[in-house]
Amino acid sequence: MTEFHELARSVGAAMEKMGTVSLGNVSVLLTDTPPVVDDEYGHTMTLDAQYGAYSPARKIVERECQIAFFKGARATSPEAFFFALSHELFHCMQYRLWEGQMAAGLRAGRDTGRGLANAGWWWIEGTAHYFAYLSRPGAAEYDPSLLPFDQSSVRTSLYEMMSYDTAVFFAWWGQTRGHSAIPAFIAQMPSRPSPRQEQLEALRRVVTSDEWSEFSRAYLDRNIQLPGGRLIPSNPQQGEPLRISDAGEFPLPTTNYVVERRPIIFAPGRAYNVSFEGRPADARIKWAASAGTGWSDPPATVLACESEAQFREVRSTSSSDTAGVMRVSIPDRDTNCNCVVGEWRMTEPSLLENLRRRAHRSVESHTIVSGRLYLIFNPDATPTSLGTGRYVHENLVYRSQHRPESGTSLVETALKDSSPIFWGTGVGSLMIAFQNPSRRPEGTVNTSTYMRRPHVPNSRGEDGVTLPVTKKEPLLLAVAGVGPLLGGSTYQCSGNNLHIESTGYPDGTHTFDFVRISSPTR
Repeated sequence: MTEFHELARSVGAAMEKMGTVSLGNVSVLLTDTPPVVDDEYGHTMTLDAQYGAYSPARKIVERECQIAFFKGARATSPEAFFFALSHELFHCMQYRLWEGQMAAGLRAGRDTGRGLANAGWWWIEGTAHYFAYLSRPGAAEYDPSLLPFDQSSVRTSLYEMMSYDTAVFFAWWGQTRGHSAIPAFIAQMPSRPSPRQEQLEALRRVVTSDEWSEFSRAYLDRNIQLPGGRLIPSNPQQGEPLRISDAGEFPLPTTNYVVERRPIIFAPGRAYNVSFEGRPADARIKWAASAGTGWSDPPATVLACESEAQFREVRSTSSSDTAGVMRVSIPDRDTNCNCVVGEWRMTEPSLLENLRRRAHRSVESHTIVSGRLYLIFNPDATPTSLGTGRYVHENLVYRSQHRPESGTSLVETALKDSSPIFWGTGVGSLMIAFQNPSRRPEGTVNTSTYMRRPHVPNSRGEDGVTLPVTKKEPLLLAVAGVGPLLGGSTYQCSGNNLHIESTGYPDGTHTFDFVRISSPTR
């Protein structure tokens, strides 16, 4: 009985969290007879319903809620039993508090392909599962009952789903609005004989287009938590990929309250202009880079220069059967499709190597303290005109350690500078030039100098001491080790890596390696 007392406490605590729920008289029948419906483990009924073999022989208590558990073909753990009992107890609360909604929702419905579903089973079973997870947050044996959502949600509307897996949606609803939002949701379901259309209309009144789109993105990102904090077990099935290699029009059919999703893959070697036409007011379309960046409106231009560009698409509607048409066109000149377009950060090994090669011979070593050097190439170059961009020292601080005999111990250089540039590419060549030929980087040099006093023996026979002298100087000239990286250079660009080789330095060719810090799409 200890376990049942603990169950009573957990159910009571879950009821308190929901707020506006109550439980009347309940009787539980444990029977060794097989279930009438295959694989049915538990069943809940009221004395006002006709369930044939399920119905009790006599009325024990007026409006009593009765729960029957049948002998199953497989063993059941105590925790699984208590989870199922919590689920069935919530059905008793549903019968007690939302009699009209339950009567309407339990009317004979339609064949879902997984069995005959009543019109309101999508919310009747989904909210009961939510309550069971709220009461028994550690129970995981019923997690597999959520997995059908991964397959069905790509083509089946929420209000047409059969039962338990809709708890995925209600988990998000409760996660974002609180447990009390579940009873409020049920109260807004139809309370009169309810065909499919009325279930849909009720869903529209409660869940807006924006909310369904928000849920869809959270589901695809696997960010939904069950009551208690566990992430839902999920591996969303993707729709058929859309592959685009040329201009065209692509219809965007939708079904209300379906998580319409698919990969969109743009073939490499060109730029694409993307626009949308005929989008209804209730339609929502969001894209995310396949690498896992956040969702946003689809970009107006997609650059698939060195490799294919992939996106995840999710589209949704609450009333319309289409999200419009996506129109893809190819620019007259693929001027944007240049691998170097984007933002690039010089790697630390490359920066240190160039500092070393351009440093004074008294310098022993360099250390990068903070910041970075990066280049920005805007997508505005054409075959006959240069593009624009910027050469940026973003709070770049580095230290140069000198040999003691030089008289200078440590030089710290701080650069904060952003200068506009012109750029252009040819066959294997890259040209970069400052727009202002007299450009000078802004910064500060801190020099710690150690000067030795003349020999003045002291009482201990020491040879004197060293005195640090620190001074700050404005940086008036380009720092040799950081620039100029200008003029004609050869380059190799692939994906997220840019390698530049510049000639004309006194000590020979310098190499510069960069990594991409922004997507080539925009």
